[in-house]
Amino acid sequence: MLKQRRYNDELVKLQLTIRREMLSQLFHLDGTRLAPILERETVVAKMLSQLVEATKDTTDALFFINYQLVVRALYHLLRGAHQELHADAGAEAQFKAVRANLRRIQFASARYPEPFQVQLLGFIALCTPSGDKVVEVEDVARAFCQLAFPTIYTLETDPLAELKQQWIREEASEAPDLEESPLLLAVELLVEDEPWASPQVLRPAETYTVRGTLKPNRWPIGYNRLILKPLSTTSGALYDLEIQEIRVLPTVAQYEITGHIAFKFPQSSVEDTMVIRLLAYYENAQGARLMPTIVGYDQLVAQVLDPALGYFPTGFRALNQAVFTITQTIRKQLPDLDPQELGNFVRLLSGIANYQGFCLQHGVYKERDSVSEDEFRDDLIQHLVGLPYIGEYVIKEGHLAGGRVEISFHGIIAELKAEKTIADRGKLLKKYGKQAAAYAAANTKRLSIVSVLDLTKKPQAPAPPQNNILLGTPDMHGFAETEPAFPARQVLVVIEGNTRKPSDYS
Repeated sequence: MLKQRRYNDELVKLQLTIRREMLSQLFHLDGTRLAPILERETVVAKMLSQLVEATKDTTDALFFINYQLVVRALYHLLRGAHQELHADAGAEAQFKAVRANLRRIQFASARYPEPFQVQLLGFIALCTPSGDKVVEVEDVARAFCQLAFPTIYTLETDPLAELKQQWIREEASEAPDLEESPLLLAVELLVEDEPWASPQVLRPAETYTVRGTLKPNRWPIGYNRLILKPLSTTSGALYDLEIQEIRVLPTVAQYEITGHIAFKFPQSSVEDTMVIRLLAYYENAQGARLMPTIVGYDQLVAQVLDPALGYFPTGFRALNQAVFTITQTIRKQLPDLDPQELGNFVRLLSGIANYQGFCLQHGVYKERDSVSEDEFRDDLIQHLVGLPYIGEYVIKEGHLAGGRVEISFHGIIAELKAEKTIADRGKLLKKYGKQAAAYAAANTKRLSIVSVLDLTKKPQAPAPPQNNILLGTPDMHGFAETEPAFPARQVLVVIEGNTRKPSDYS
């Protein structure tokens, strides 16, 4: 006869005591001071053993066995990190013990609520990173504190306890040894038929097609589905990513996948990125899961930018679009560029573009065929100082590499020139670009700006100003036939001077 479930006060108190003890240890964890926490391991282990013993003949036994495995893995991880920090032997064995405990967790039989199961899978992924990635114990501790462990309030004995315990032991013994035979999954992803960049610049409120390939080193026996899904600290309310699931085909070694991604809102800064970590798992008919190690695209790094917003505060919508396009191109061509350098570059470029639009709109240099570079420089600096995102940080007449730099903003160089004879934009960049590139290199920067006041005669009407913002690649000594490991980029901004009245073109 089955026993009725009854509220068990001691069971509830013991679970709450364990939870409070773990939170007190981990909530403000300092990865350099792990010894006090490790000293409390026996206290937690003893309470968990009491739970496992008290529920061993009940339907809740597996829940607490899994709980014990998770906590053991966590302490093995902390002990390994502590030993590694102090150059003690045995750290590698501790990290192996982490995997050994986590791979024995039985999801299907525990019947966890779906939100908690997703949380727990994310915690396991943090504890067992792929490749050479380093485990950050602070991140693991934070993830553990966020785990919403269900609380068992009632207790019931199971008349089939012995039979189930035997089944549990058999299932554990038949589990594949991931250390000896690891599951690997090679992932390659394309967005709009281009390889996903790092970061990939996307627009908000647009749906992008995602395609790619999945290539497992082997498909585990008894598992018929392969699922790739997002797992991220970035709120799921900010984006939508769906990738089709894969069903096993005996004769197929590589699987094609399709899906889509859309970000609902733009970011507030060009220097920020959004990271979506990917989780893959095989699933059988009973819901049991095995997680392979992802090789390749284990996370997606994105920037969600809207050129209509204030990342590029030129004050002119068309010039915002021009700066946005240049920023996208630079990010794609220089994926390893320091984000801070790019951010400062964009601010200075936006300020100069603001002055470009202002001069054309208000005829600042109308019918003036002679303006000195000093006057041009002083006018531009006076304008830039008045912009709140540049202000006092613009420096004029700095000296670098034995020469005089016209403008510097957080190390980003803008060389200023006044030109009376050459109008061709490509020739202007070729003529003046080398000097700015030399200053930038001396400042260990890869981006520079050349701003030219065009004082040539204007037999035709001026072009829309966005045509006068050009991206180029400066020539570098020693790299005439080879691509440097850290290439540079340069932007030419031409400011129209010596303009005529519109009626003069009639």
